[in-house]
Amino acid sequence: MQLNRPAFAPDPRRFGRGSLRDLGGATAGVRGVSGDLKLFATTFLAGFLFVSILIG
Repeated sequence: MQLNRPAFAPDPRRFGRGSLRDLGGATAGVRGVSGDLKLFATTFLAGFLFVSILIG
């Protein structure tokens, strides 16, 4: 069952999957891995910094 939503609203199945321009391309998988790694590293470093300041 689909809920009513505005015509300009993005498709909810695309949530968290990046921009629409990355949909078709042979190198999309390579970009996705590096993008995921960059997101992980940023999150890890931010968490490490937060805990370091909290403890110190």
